Amino acid sequence: MADNPEEVFSRLFNKWANRWAIIFSFREVATAGLPYAAKVVSATRARWAQEIAADPEWERIFSDKERFLKAGGPEAMARELTRLALENARQSADAASVVFAHSILDDMALDCCKIIAWVDRSAVEREVERRRVELRMVRERGYDAVRDELLDGFVADLGKDSLIRKVDFIFEFCRPPHGWAAMRGYQFDRDRLVRLDNLRHDIVHGEALSTPIFNVDDDLDYMNRTGMHFIGLINHRYGLEIDPAIAVGKSRTAPADGRVARTEDA
Repeated sequence: MADNPEEVFSRLFNKWANRWAIIFSFREVATAGLPYAAKVVSATRARWAQEIAADPEWERIFSDKERFLKAGGPEAMARELTRLALENARQSADAASVVFAHSILDDMALDCCKIIAWVDRSAVEREVERRRVELRMVRERGYDAVRDELLDGFVADLGKDSLIRKVDFIFEFCRPPHGWAAMRGYQFDRDRLVRLDNLRHDIVHGEALSTPIFNVDDDLDYMNRTGMHFIGLINHRYGLEIDPAIAVGKSRTAPADGRVARTEDA
């Protein structure tokens, strides 16, 4: 990590805001484009249905083509195919949004774990105090260096673990007082995060991609606010603050004397 924890903390916020802007833009454009997409899809499906109905190669599909035509024929088929296409598109956009949001929240949680392990090493060291190390390593490299290496390995392992494991680690060291909240109207709900964690798994590895996801906007808002809650926890526990310049994308450079200097945009 960099030498300045508040710089890392500020960049974390900047990354969080930029990534959520991508999700919101994706959903906004997808929703706005549906009316136009419906017209294009409807025309395409109507052409397909007419071709299917007229092509002799498709005769064997219909056990009773006359009954198919009386039941609505190409027009009914086109309407149903259009409905299915639009429904699949909405479900895909919702599923993708949940997967993207979960990945962003998981990465945010890992960054918070890194910050905690960095600024509170003495408290976090109990996570690795039972790991075996050679006495020679401690003698040659010193206790702090060996501890820091073990903690870095521990955090790297956390990166491979579940979102819930990372969240539990954050709350282990940043548990707020009863009733505390980083923002109005928000209440942390671990069970809800477990449900969303399982939903992401079912979308990627199960059958959830082909089923509607209800209240997806509420769940996305909850994940967004949960990330902000983590930022609030770090601020509350360790007093780290967000540098507005870095938060909006400006950079910093480190002069030769080790001081942190601000570099304004050109």
